[in-house]
Amino acid sequence: MPETKLPEPWLRGTLTEVSAVQRAVMHALVLAQEGLEVWCSAFTDAELNARPAGLAPLRFIFVISRGVSTVCSLTRKAVG
Repeated sequence: MPETKLPEPWLRGTLTEVSAVQRAVMHALVLAQEGLEVWCSAFTDAELNARPAGLAPLRFIFVISRGVSTVCSLTRKAVG
């Protein structure tokens, strides 16, 4: 298992300007995005675009992850 140098997102003291429930959801999404980056960074473009058994490619998951990151950033700006 690859090691990360950062503690879990909720232990970093970030997003304190949003409510506890929203903060928990946002931290979970940040953790998921960081996990994708760690575990999928070694894949080639062909592997990221592959559609095993007709399922969505991993690249699609990355696009969704980045979109969620953008929503989180916009939420922080709106609240703060």
